[in-house]
Amino acid sequence: MPTQREDDLAALCELNQAIETQPASRNLCYNRGVLQHRLGDWPGALRDFSEAVILAYQVGDSDLIDAAEHHFIELFEQMRGE
Repeated sequence: MPTQREDDLAALCELNQAIETQPASRNLCYNRGVLQHRLGDWPGALRDFSEAVILAYQVGDSDLIDAAEHHFIELFEQMRGE
């Protein structure tokens, strides 16, 4: 049975492929950011959340911007705590 990390890595590969074909998908960028965050790739998570926010701003998706803000704050707190 696969571990959570193995499941996350498999999902990350799928998201990478999906983003290649849909680079303007704010939801895909956000979801990859969530996985990057969970996997401990904080720079990758910050890049993905930033891209998701830019794309969300362009279409007025304030819900996604709010969700990404939550992750930014959590990431910054984790980085300060290291």
